[in-house]
Amino acid sequence: MIIRMKINRSKIRSILIIGIAIAILLSLYVFYSAKKQEVVVFEGINAQVIEYKNLIPSMSSESKAYFFCTKTNIDCRYIDTEMIDVLNIDAHAERFDNILLVDTSTLDKTILPSALKSRFGFSDVPAFAILSYENGNIVIHSVLQWTNTDPFTALDLKDWMKENKLWLPEYTN
Repeated sequence: MIIRMKINRSKIRSILIIGIAIAILLSLYVFYSAKKQEVVVFEGINAQVIEYKNLIPSMSSESKAYFFCTKTNIDCRYIDTEMIDVLNIDAHAERFDNILLVDTSTLDKTILPSALKSRFGFSDVPAFAILSYENGNIVIHSVLQWTNTDPFTALDLKDWMKENKLWLPEYTN
């Protein structure tokens, strides 16, 4: 009987040790497993978002920089994550407040590229444009457009920002 109690105690100890080990491993797994994170897009530019259909009523005679894009466009996402975010790091800035996002998801698909070109200076999105509105007309000051045949780089975007005085003196580089 004493032998049987010793065997039962050793079985109980083994089961407890294995149970504790499994509990520790599960706790570590849950603690260190990847958490689902929501992707935040276009946080590197001004927090104000203008829908395409509301762009002209919001324009003034003061020239402003606009980034024409939409969250679902792969090229837009690339420019956001691989260019704007990198340029924010380069400038030691959280965001470029002087560039407004124009959400082109409300852009009518029947609008021809030539109509966009004559109205805003670019034929497809993504595009950066400096525009103003004077005497009932849109004035195009400068445009940087992304195309599949002629994509721009982060350095091209930085140079465009410098040429148009969007790269502020307080940016470190």
